[in-house]
Amino acid sequence: MIAIMKTKLLNSVLASLVLWAGSVLPALAESAPKGPELVVSQFVEAWNAHDMRALGDLLTTDVDWVTASGKRLGGREKVRAYLAEEHSTWARTTRMEAANVYVRHLNRGTAMVFFEWQIAPAKGEAAAPPRRGNNLFIARQFGSGWILAAGQVARAD
Repeated sequence: MIAIMKTKLLNSVLASLVLWAGSVLPALAESAPKGPELVVSQFVEAWNAHDMRALGDLLTTDVDWVTASGKRLGGREKVRAYLAEEHSTWARTTRMEAANVYVRHLNRGTAMVFFEWQIAPAKGEAAAPPRRGNNLFIARQFGSGWILAAGQVARAD
């Protein structure tokens, strides 16, 4: 009799767990960390909005950055200031598009993210030829998202 009661109790507990998992796991999946490729779309969105705060928020405080001209910048504020200077001059009205995003996980919580980009003047602006190149990022998992620990920009044209 006790064995039958234990079996019924165990079955009841298992059925409850299955029902609970069916209702909770989808919500957990939605709140799970996004992949490191998300930093590319966030970077492009911030660039196109010319939002230096959002660009800076994608960077670790001790980020290492290499510009297209080969200048090394260390730290979030230096990179943010450099990008702000670009966005006050030639990049002021530009639009960036990303393509061919490639992610390679280096270890748990760290990934290399490569993408090609094209930067063109906003529609209605003088028709300058688009700039092309690529970025190579080292992204680290940070909370439920990813943040850039390093970046290097290369011009293709």
